[in-house]
Amino acid sequence: PVDQLLRDLRKVVGVGIASGIAPGPDDVLVEGRRAASFGKGLLVSVGQPEAGTVRRVDLVGQHDRPARDRNRRSASVQSHYKRQRQASQASDTQVDVWLRTVYNPVDRWVAQILSPLKQELRTLSGDPFDDELMEGFQTYLEDCRTLLDKAQAKFQSMPNPAMTAKVAANLYHCLNQLQDGIEEMERFTYCYEESYLHTGQELFRISTQLRREARARIKEVV
Repeated sequence: PVDQLLRDLRKVVGVGIASGIAPGPDDVLVEGRRAASFGKGLLVSVGQPEAGTVRRVDLVGQHDRPARDRNRRSASVQSHYKRQRQASQASDTQVDVWLRTVYNPVDRWVAQILSPLKQELRTLSGDPFDDELMEGFQTYLEDCRTLLDKAQAKFQSMPNPAMTAKVAANLYHCLNQLQDGIEEMERFTYCYEESYLHTGQELFRISTQLRREARARIKEVV
């Protein structure tokens, strides 16, 4: 029995809990041992325990991730809205600048071309072969050419914003019709062929309609 007891003690696995330096607050090392066979003795040597230090415990709950996702989506929506608002403000500024620096002067010069036509034709109809009357009509056409050149140069000086595309299209065609109309009436002054005069009048009428449509489209923009 004594010999048997000594043999059994040699087979016991010892587990020690060491005293002295406590583990750090962040790192804890646990060493596992193979458990003794069922029915075998187990010897545990216990030293004086020392308390370790726990600084902080972070607990991740099941509702934390959805909350973070909501915050992330909210930040994304706010950022998108801010970019859209800034883009809208920039677009409004571009429209205002284009209307003020391009459309308004061009429209004014177009009106100065179109408005005197009826009175000029009425004066010329008194006697188209009168040199003085014809000279006055030619002076009017020269003034039209000068105004048209200024209008075309101003129109090409700045690209129109996308929001004013329809306005710019009407204005572009209006200027083209005016150019053709002036050329037709200039031909009349060379040969007194009335068909040129009538064609010029019709082109000016089309220009008047295009100008009116451009002005109407401005109300859709501003």
